[in-house]
Amino acid sequence: MRRLAVVLAAAVAAFAIYSVTAPAGQQSVPSQVRALEQKVKQLQTFDKRVRRCLLGQAVPVTRYDRYVVQTSEDQPALAKALDVTAQGDAIGFLAVSLRPDCAATLRLRTGGRLS
Repeated sequence: MRRLAVVLAAAVAAFAIYSVTAPAGQQSVPSQVRALEQKVKQLQTFDKRVRRCLLGQAVPVTRYDRYVVQTSEDQPALAKALDVTAQGDAIGFLAVSLRPDCAATLRLRTGGRLS
């Protein structure tokens, strides 16, 4: 008899724990779906803004460490520079041109004035 009471008490405790936690789990799923839908909508809106701001196509750019430049005394000197990638060189990155008014639209930070 004592064994039956222990088994029944364990069953009641398990049922009570399940009935308390089960509805909360079901209610959180729709809120998670709504949050994901909102995030997807934000990303789609940002994607549309980016696409409206793009001009032309991407240009391959490379950082050259030994770039020859002319000094103020008309002497050649070596400098580091970014330039359009030369034929056969590895591409460092792609530069994409944006409309000047899009920096604020896309919330981009610029180092100087856009004119």
